[in-house]
Amino acid sequence: TKSVPCEEMAAHSFSLSVQYDGSNEKAKHMLAAITADGTMSRATNEYVTQLFEDYASNFEQSLVDELGYNGFERLRRGFDRAFGSNSEDTPYFDMVIDAGCGTGLAGEQFRNISKSLIGVDLSPSIVEEAKTSRPGLYDELVVGDV
Repeated sequence: TKSVPCEEMAAHSFSLSVQYDGSNEKAKHMLAAITADGTMSRATNEYVTQLFEDYASNFEQSLVDELGYNGFERLRRGFDRAFGSNSEDTPYFDMVIDAGCGTGLAGEQFRNISKSLIGVDLSPSIVEEAKTSRPGLYDELVVGDV
């Protein structure tokens, strides 16, 4: 018997999934990823929404505790380096939009420099997690695209 590479088997499986269910966004995304399909410039909003709807309740614990993600802190350190880290040098903005706000990790870092902090995310469940885990952080939370 001839051995078939895992990538080839996976591509075939995802292709069949898309063939049988053209609305299967996960299969479409995985097929494009495994075949390096250059026609897909980014993940679709439907795929991202499905992914985070399924992942919402474990998102932050997995991202921060298990994977050690600290991009939100690094973002603020970069901001402070660019604008100054003491309170008299730090600019204050009438409105700050946290695009792809998730559970509010970055929002916490920028609350003190914004009169109005607005969080926007594709996933309704992630927006609910932000409301629950960080009540009052955002002046407005919006389910939508940016």
